[in-house]
Amino acid sequence: MALNICWLDDLAKAKDHARQTKKPILLDFFNPQ
Repeated sequence: MALNICWLDDLAKAKDHARQTKKPILLDFFNPQ
């Protein structure tokens, strides 16, 4: 369960980041810079 919670937290952060940068969310998952 802990991994799932961490993943959901990371997903929420990714969504916030995507809103700020106006980029597709999955781009950061497949191409981490």
